[in-house]
Amino acid sequence: MYAKEKPGFPGHTTFNGHFGSKAGLLDALERWIADKPEFDDIRELLPNEPTSSGEKPAPADGYVYLLKSGTHFKIGRSDNLERRIKEVSVSLPEATTLEHAIKTDDPVGIEAYWHSRFADRRAGGEWFKLTPADLRAFKRRKFQ
Repeated sequence: MYAKEKPGFPGHTTFNGHFGSKAGLLDALERWIADKPEFDDIRELLPNEPTSSGEKPAPADGYVYLLKSGTHFKIGRSDNLERRIKEVSVSLPEATTLEHAIKTDDPVGIEAYWHSRFADRRAGGEWFKLTPADLRAFKRRKFQ
């Protein structure tokens, strides 16, 4: 909710993608405050039992997809491609089609790569105005 009001603040999916779960987030927070006495008040709020073995969870397999709606393209990620296409399509006035999907073991990182690569073509949010050359570049990737 805070991210909706504060531009630039990461959304909940950013935290989930990076830490993998609530336990992963708590584990990272415990490690980060371990040698910082100024955060003793936060340490007291954390659960007493260890949240994990200390290892970062393996990234979940998923897809980075390219959807087309009108003249715009959406670059996003999902572990359930069919469900995600339906979710996005419901809120758009024009038909939405799946142009391409890249299977990956790092959806967060690969999505960030394509967002960065096409940053100068951003129309807003995760929507882009892509050229035919951009589409060919994206479609060349089957997995990444």
